[in-house]
Amino acid sequence: GNVEARQLLPEALEKEKDALARFEVACEHLTKARKHVANTLSLSVTSRLPSLGMDTSAFEARILSDVRKCTDLSAYGPGSGLGLDGIDFLLLHDQTQGSSVE
Repeated sequence: GNVEARQLLPEALEKEKDALARFEVACEHLTKARKHVANTLSLSVTSRLPSLGMDTSAFEARILSDVRKCTDLSAYGPGSGLGLDGIDFLLLHDQTQGSSVE
């Protein structure tokens, strides 16, 4: 009953604290992996742009990891986007390259 639950509470709270710490570390690892993949994707796509006549352009996948913390419940559930990291895909053009100045 109630007495047994009170006896188990300190251990349960400690386990919850440990699980949260492991979860936060896993979130950090996932964000780092996403950043690595985004960088690889950016380089790969950018290297192919010249074949499309886009010599002065670059593709960039940006991971926005400051959006939410993994303990923020709004990161989960309906309408949340289901995750902590946001991502932007950008096609950047350097208009100073190849232009003539008279």
